[in-house]
Amino acid sequence: MATLAPHPPSSIADLLACAVDSLWDDTKELKHFLCLAETYCCEGKEYYNKGDLENAFMYFVKAATLVLDKIPTHRDYDVKLKPVHKNNLDLVHFFTTFWRVGY
Repeated sequence: MATLAPHPPSSIADLLACAVDSLWDDTKELKHFLCLAETYCCEGKEYYNKGDLENAFMYFVKAATLVLDKIPTHRDYDVKLKPVHKNNLDLVHFFTTFWRVGY
């Protein structure tokens, strides 16, 4: 019985491209994307806990892309989200930016 050699790790560029491919659909409701971001975050945690860092990275990127880039541009963002919910999303953006800077 032959054993499969482990595949080399994917590049960051490949992982990013795969993570954000077909992520956004303007016809979907805001709630869909909020739930999807939470699901992606949970999936990322599960993959991380299993030691599958490539899939963990992809799911965390999907969640972050939705929360930081896509959801604030949704047509219902200013209409349906209460100020406290917008503030929570802004805090995610703040801490993500803070973490990137390395503080």
